[in-house]
Amino acid sequence: MQQLARIGQLLRVCCAVVGLTIAGAATVGAQTAAGPYEIRLDLQEGRTYELATRVTSLVEQSLMGMNVKIGQDMSLTYRYRVVDVDRNGAMRLEVTYDSVVMTMDIDTPEVPAEQREAVNRELNESMLRTTKLIEGASFTVTARPNGEIVSTEGTDALTEQIFATLPDDPAGQQARDVIAGMISPETFNQSWEYMFSYLPTRPVSIGDSWERSFTMNQGMEMNVTAIYRLESVSDGELVINTEGTVVGGGLGGGPLAQFEAEGIAFELSMGGTQSGTMRVDAQTGWVVAQRLTMDASGEVVLSIEGQSLQIPMQIEVDWTTN
Repeated sequence: MQQLARIGQLLRVCCAVVGLTIAGAATVGAQTAAGPYEIRLDLQEGRTYELATRVTSLVEQSLMGMNVKIGQDMSLTYRYRVVDVDRNGAMRLEVTYDSVVMTMDIDTPEVPAEQREAVNRELNESMLRTTKLIEGASFTVTARPNGEIVSTEGTDALTEQIFATLPDDPAGQQARDVIAGMISPETFNQSWEYMFSYLPTRPVSIGDSWERSFTMNQGMEMNVTAIYRLESVSDGELVINTEGTVVGGGLGGGPLAQFEAEGIAFELSMGGTQSGTMRVDAQTGWVVAQRLTMDASGEVVLSIEGQSLQIPMQIEVDWTTN
C-alpha cells in the first residue's frame, strides 16, 4: 500500500509536468508578386475572428522501473471581437473561451488495468468539471499591429468570480491552480506571443527568412528560437514555413507549487526541435490554418525526502490551428 501511494504521488507530479509542456497583414493585398510584404495584424472594428486550436501530446517516461505513457488532448476555441481600433492601429479585443476540452490517458502496463482506468476516469472527470467553468468566460486584450500586447484587463475579476464557486478542499484548490494557469495575463500573453511570433519586424519578400526568440514560463521555462520563411503568396494567403529549437530552462511555480510545498524539488534538462507550416490571410495577418510539431527529450530530477529520482522523458507534440 505504501508503494502504491508513492507511485500515485509520483504520477500526480508527472501529470503536472506534462501539463506544462502543452499549455495563439500584408497591406499590399492579395498578390502573387515576390513582394515585399508588410505582414501585420489589421483586424476590422466590429468584426469577430476565431481561432480553434488542438494540441495533442505523448510523453513517455521511465518511473521506478515502470514504463509510463501519458497522452493529453486539449482543444481550445477562442473568439475575438474587435471592440475598437485606435488611430495607430492598436486593437482592443474582447476574448471569449467558446470551448475548452481536455482529456488525459495514462498507460502503465505494470499497473493493473482496473487501477489505471480508475485513475484516468478521476483525472478526466476533474478536468471536465474545471474546463466547464472556463467556457463562456471573457476578458479584454489590447494588441498592436506587430502582435505586441499592450494590456490585458479583466482576468483578475474573472478568476475571482470562478474561484468563488469552488469548494475549499484539495479538489477545489487543484481546479484553482488549473484555472489560474489557463487565464492569467502571463499565460495568455505568452500564448499570444507564441501564436503570432510569425509576424516579422520588417517587410519581407518571397524567400526571405526572419528569426524570433522568446521565453514561455508557466511553471516550465521553455526558450524557443524559431526561423520563419515566406514560401509563397497566392489567392490572398501567405504560406510561411518555420523550424526551430526548444530548450527547457527550469521547473517551478505554477501547477507545481503545491508539490514544492510538500517538499518536492524539481530540476529539468530538455531540448528538441519544432517545425511546421501556416497559412496567413494577406489582408488581416490572421492565421487561416497552422500545423506545428515538436519532438523533445530530456530528464526531470525529483528530490523527495533526501532521495533523488531521475525520470527520462520523450515528448511529442502536435499543434493544429484553424
